[in-house]
Amino acid sequence: MWPLATGSTLSCLLICLYCTSSQAVLHNETAVSQTYESVHLSEAARKSKDGKGSLEDVLHWAIENSDPEQLKQQAETVGREDVGLTARQQEVQQLIRDMQAAPTEIDLIKDTIDVLTNSSAPPEEMLMALEALQSLVEPIDNANDLHTLRGLHPIVRLLSHDSPSLQAAAAFVLGTAASNNNKFQEQLMQLHPESISLLLQVTSSSSAQTSKKGLYALAALLRNNADARALFYSNQGVQHLISLLKAPNQTEQVSLKVLNLVTDLSQLDLGKKVTAKDRQKLLAAVHPHACHETSSNREEALMAVRGILECSDTEAQQIAHNSGASTALQSMKQSLKSHLNSICLVESYHVEDVQCKRDLLHLCNDIESMPCLSSKATSSQEQRATQHEDL
Repeated sequence: MWPLATGSTLSCLLICLYCTSSQAVLHNETAVSQTYESVHLSEAARKSKDGKGSLEDVLHWAIENSDPEQLKQQAETVGREDVGLTARQQEVQQLIRDMQAAPTEIDLIKDTIDVLTNSSAPPEEMLMALEALQSLVEPIDNANDLHTLRGLHPIVRLLSHDSPSLQAAAAFVLGTAASNNNKFQEQLMQLHPESISLLLQVTSSSSAQTSKKGLYALAALLRNNADARALFYSNQGVQHLISLLKAPNQTEQVSLKVLNLVTDLSQLDLGKKVTAKDRQKLLAAVHPHACHETSSNREEALMAVRGILECSDTEAQQIAHNSGASTALQSMKQSLKSHLNSICLVESYHVEDVQCKRDLLHLCNDIESMPCLSSKATSSQEQRATQHEDL
């Protein structure tokens, strides 16, 4: 015998039993039994509503017309769903606990700094710490926290380490932190102005990889910080770039970074901070990279040539002539024209090669037509020279 229930529990049970019994009704074999059961249900419901019966009448009817086996299956299904839901809830709660227990980026930065400040840490462990730190300081806020967390000093100190790998890794961290980050650049220049001279030493490394990382960090600091550029010029930075460009067996990757840095400086204050004599020497070191036919940096070299001449203004023509750039560019133009003309007679050629030659020729023409190299600029310069002689 089914136990009777009252109140809200009874209502819920009625709903469940009624749904089950409704499914049984739909599967009845005859319409007569459907009608009979519907009449009894309606009668029981009516009596309950009129106060002559009770909910128990409906309950009894539902029990009599339900399938106990089906009710059991439904109860088991609901139970399995509850178990599955509980398991998922536990998984989510565990995930939340794991996330709360995981170290933050600041915690990881502190851990790397602990390694860098540990005098007994092996170089391999310090290298791993620097590599991890490089990715951690990519966000600007993390980079600006380096000083607060006392991590700036050990990184700068490693620029003078005996290991080229550690030098490169330390320079990479500084370059990443300084990239488009004025606050970090100001902190570094205020607290460690020696970092510019140390980075210049790193760029002179016999390891091309180390030299590249040093140039990367140097460029990140110089592009947006006047104090850093002042230190660069006072530490013979331009002469250092000239040495890198003229070094025998210099890799094209290192030369490329130097050429790009020269172009950047020419658009900033190279013309004001560097004497005409040094700009002439710099131009003499740059233009061979444009004229060398096997160089992959010809376009970047021409950009650097144009930048040096533009920032030289009225001295441009004299610098171009004395450095040999004028003659070299004329020879380069003739070679490019000859090459392009010969290509027209060849049935098969590389389109990319033709386009590259055309771009180089266009750059040469742009340089040749620069106002600072025009005849008007020449006559103005000669006039000033004459006036100086008269005085």
